[in-house]
Amino acid sequence: LGAACVPEPPPPATGTSPNDAPRAAEAAYTELGPHDVGVTTLALSDRSVEVWYPADAEQIGDTPLDSYHIRDFVPPNFDALIPPEVDPPFQTIAHRDVPADTVDGPYPLVLFSHGFASFRLQSTTLTTHLASWGFVVISPDYLERGLGSVLGEAPAAPRPDTTIAAEAIDAVKAQDAAPGGLLSGVVDSSSVYPVGHSAGGGTSLRLLSRPDVHSAIPLSAGVSLLSILQGIAPTLPADKAVMWLSGRDDGVASIDGVRTGYEYTAGPKKLIELGGTGHNNAFTDICEIGDGGVIALAVATGLPLPDALPTAIDCANNLVYKERLSESMEGVLTGQGFADPLAQTGLFPNAVIQMVRVGERTGELSDQLNNAAGFYEEELEYAVEKLTAWFEPAMMVFIGLVVGFVALAMVSAMYGIYNQVEL
Repeated sequence: LGAACVPEPPPPATGTSPNDAPRAAEAAYTELGPHDVGVTTLALSDRSVEVWYPADAEQIGDTPLDSYHIRDFVPPNFDALIPPEVDPPFQTIAHRDVPADTVDGPYPLVLFSHGFASFRLQSTTLTTHLASWGFVVISPDYLERGLGSVLGEAPAAPRPDTTIAAEAIDAVKAQDAAPGGLLSGVVDSSSVYPVGHSAGGGTSLRLLSRPDVHSAIPLSAGVSLLSILQGIAPTLPADKAVMWLSGRDDGVASIDGVRTGYEYTAGPKKLIELGGTGHNNAFTDICEIGDGGVIALAVATGLPLPDALPTAIDCANNLVYKERLSESMEGVLTGQGFADPLAQTGLFPNAVIQMVRVGERTGELSDQLNNAAGFYEEELEYAVEKLTAWFEPAMMVFIGLVVGFVALAMVSAMYGIYNQVEL
């Protein structure tokens, strides 16, 4: 009945398949690009926008790598509740306010939009990676849906996300046009390439209405069938491309919604599904902040463990760990504590279980989780170093055997020919 009362979605069109492109089978751009990365912060009318750009390697000097603290983005009242020692930095590969590399510029402009309950620096691993390959990447704070707003500090004058994006684009254009500035002549702003995570994926789609935007990449974002039937889904023009990218194990933006968005796309389109990937672990820094991971941070700040576990489970890259940890949730919620359900998964060494049990009994669970994470991280590094040390001599022996076999074969052939000649 609803479908009969609203226009049908536009017919899909696939456009040119990226699989037919040259070198399509190669895993391109997985490593960092040829450029060092710089970062700077610009002030908008009521918020900030971060800018990453290719940096001049010869002028970086001893400028340290930039880092950030997630608690810088929470309201003061909430920050006062967090113990002072709970403040792990996240180090990036960018150098703050160093001169830009103008030799290969100007560089294409990418606009990144963060998700709900988040902040402009949430995906620096991604944004710096793009900058290393010759992009200028800007990421404004969407305070209306940001971490501070969710924790009780909403902006005084809320504005639409597309308005904020437009102001950020104008700000970097002004910096590009300013003679002698840090970004002077660095930005090719003739086109803008929006990329957005979660709620930011919706922002990237809405920006397709701009004449300087020709494509969009939503990450962990979809379109619901209901929004299509109600006529409130974002308009996706037939002459603009969309690449949908999401994890199959996403518990926030379901893969079905992403597939619906792909089918709804009218123009050239691509759907990429990542196995064993949740909502955050492939696209944000959130799962990497802190030595003990999300659970240690959550417990240290007083967040109840059952509330912290779903986030931590979503950060797991291993599908087996996801399934068994999800099963352990029931035990935690029924009052069995944390150590016993963790032991029943069969995934963790007895030493870890004992450390968790001691932490529960002494009220120092966050410290014990940090200790366990640090210990096994060192164990892993030692195992990798040991394997690497054995690998080199093993390869030498293998190569020696191959060379010896080839030499023996050649000598045998020569003696065979010599014997035939004597006969």
